[in-house]
Amino acid sequence: MQSRKESNLKNVVVVGASGAGASLARDLAKKLPSDHRIVLIDANEFAYYAIAGLRAAVVPGWENKIFKPLDSFFGPAHQTRHIVLTKTKVIKLSERSLWVDVENESKGFGTEIAFDYCVLALGSIYGAPMRSLSGSIEEGKDHLRGLQDQIKAARQIVLIGGGSVGIEFAGEIASQYPKEKSVTIVHRNPQLLSKSVPAKLAAKLHWQLEAAGIHVVLGTEVDSNIVESGRGRVDLGGGKIIDADLIFNTTGTKTNTSLIAAADANVLDPNGLVKVDAHLRIVPSLDGGFFDGKTYFAIGDCAASLGPQTYFKAKNDATFAAKNILASIFKKSLTAIKAPLDVIVVPIGTTGGAGKVPFGIVGAWPTSLIKGKGLFISNFNSLYLYSASTIVSTIMPILAVTVVITAWWSYHHVGLGRAT
Repeated sequence: MQSRKESNLKNVVVVGASGAGASLARDLAKKLPSDHRIVLIDANEFAYYAIAGLRAAVVPGWENKIFKPLDSFFGPAHQTRHIVLTKTKVIKLSERSLWVDVENESKGFGTEIAFDYCVLALGSIYGAPMRSLSGSIEEGKDHLRGLQDQIKAARQIVLIGGGSVGIEFAGEIASQYPKEKSVTIVHRNPQLLSKSVPAKLAAKLHWQLEAAGIHVVLGTEVDSNIVESGRGRVDLGGGKIIDADLIFNTTGTKTNTSLIAAADANVLDPNGLVKVDAHLRIVPSLDGGFFDGKTYFAIGDCAASLGPQTYFKAKNDATFAAKNILASIFKKSLTAIKAPLDVIVVPIGTTGGAGKVPFGIVGAWPTSLIKGKGLFISNFNSLYLYSASTIVSTIMPILAVTVVITAWWSYHHVGLGRAT
């Protein structure tokens, strides 16, 4: 079904156009040889910036900042050999091809797409507003405006889950409506976030939330089924009940690996992540199967690669996978992945929050500088609208972390800012 000219091109298929997949596609497009092209596939017709989804559900105007159309990702169609297939869902994988649920005849594709390399950047499944439940950009914006109106009208709001999503959502509400609403975070763990994070980080966030008037209830499980209605009675036990105007499930994410599990569940680790080697290629299962350790790569949230599931991990995976695909094409040595920056940053509104950087725990000001004020929005803009500023914008989060680390080191080791 492909034209004679285009059928001679070798396909590098990227499944998923969120942060990791889009970053890899950008990196590859710069250096891919002329006899190869990228086929970027996504189930949506737009990119949704989940990092700012919580703010967009609260602060009017932000809903206009977090959607970008995907069709023009590589620029005008007549100026690029690379292809974007939107509103297209991959339904089956095989050794050297995959199947999608719709034909894209206008772009020369049927339901089976052959490839030389395939990158699975499947991400995670988030609850709204961390992901858009809408079919178009305008519907998505309208949905967020509706949430803004609901939150503005609500008096009692309960967030079930005190991980980064719950903390950031509470912070956005408190920042937009200081002391106006009763916001409660209910978390099953004995400290915020998880047991694995430093207690000092959890304590800093806990103190700031309480100072902002947000109630934090730890060590308490709540029936997640009550979230479906959006409002209702939340039983905290011991006779404590909250009659909530709004209830949000902020318990976190679920890794999106069902497509891979259907192909070969043995390539998943006990946490449900895809096992990858040092070069981000999917590790073949011992029982056979078509994953050969050469053709398929996995990156981002779905991959059991180095580092926690953060922006920095997604970008790091994309960079190394792009290098290794190019090395494979040019028959050069592959590069083992290096760990991303060991950074956890949890803002509370635009001016609060806390984080973990390589040299310690930081508080509100560094967190605001790294993430809270702008939520890396310039990176999102440049990633989905290619221009000369793309390279600069994509390293801005790393530069911000570097500035904070330098200031921290200067304060503690040189004495900058200390009283004499």
